[in-house]
Amino acid sequence: MLWRILVFLVSMSTVALSCASTSIDMEDEGSDADTDGDSDGDSDGDSDGDSDYCEDDPCDPHASCTSLLDTFQCVCDQGWEGDGLDCDDLDECTDETDNCDEYHADCTNIEGSYDCACMDGYDGDGLVCDDVNECTDSTDDCDVNATCTNTDGGFDCDCNPGWEGDGGVCTELPPEVTIDLTPSTGSLTSDDPYWASKGYRVTPTITVDLIALEWFINQPSSGTISARVYNSSGSLLTSGTTVSGSNIEQWYRSDITYTLAAGQTYTLCFYNSVATTAIFQYKSNPSQPFTVASYFGNVQSKSAGGDAFPSGDNSWAPFIRVVAIP
Repeated sequence: MLWRILVFLVSMSTVALSCASTSIDMEDEGSDADTDGDSDGDSDGDSDGDSDYCEDDPCDPHASCTSLLDTFQCVCDQGWEGDGLDCDDLDECTDETDNCDEYHADCTNIEGSYDCACMDGYDGDGLVCDDVNECTDSTDDCDVNATCTNTDGGFDCDCNPGWEGDGGVCTELPPEVTIDLTPSTGSLTSDDPYWASKGYRVTPTITVDLIALEWFINQPSSGTISARVYNSSGSLLTSGTTVSGSNIEQWYRSDITYTLAAGQTYTLCFYNSVATTAIFQYKSNPSQPFTVASYFGNVQSKSAGGDAFPSGDNSWAPFIRVVAIP
């Protein structure tokens, strides 16, 4: 029994001597590694022992670095794309990832971002652009004799009546004249036109730009009239606007645009869709042909049935006027 007790005591003494040696080794290792007076074994005073893997800037200049436990992470900055080690500029304009005004702004890519600028005719920060009213702002370039009309992103210029041009520059038109083709001779009579096409053969003594023909007649509301211009061979050259009747005796105007050349012969007339029920004033049995001073010679009243070239001489001379610019 005694010898067992002695063996146990010797074994405990051996274990105690071994623990003290590991502790010393740790202390010795710690004392060799520790140079800043703390007990964590590092050299910078930190207590966690982690290294700063971002210290040497391993990422692209346009990326941010995050130091992790045993590595680092690179993430490209906003406006750049790549793996973080290499980052390329992101073209938001081409990729259509910008937030510029979709319809009224221009997108310009810049390094790491983009710029938005409102297009001409619009105002704003580029993200939202509103139409500029150049007319009310007096920033248009219309002629003083033109009317400015605002449009989406711009404006239109239209020369005022009596002026012609592109609206930016307007030139005054010569004054309109009204030339009465009705003969001064003959008896004033009222009756139905009977012939559907009535008018005058004329030979201009000067070049005349037609604007309209007018006929003084009581035109039923059930019918219409419209101006016609024929050449000397009876070919229709142009037609005027169609005018509806109103059951009132008045001047009915049919707008028509045509240039009558000096020395050429034309027939200027109206077609009446309800000739037999309309009533008009005319000069019966005038002296023909006659001259309308300064404008027309060889003037002769003409008629025809239907919408046709009035080729027949007629003694019923209607009240017809020419609106023109000589």
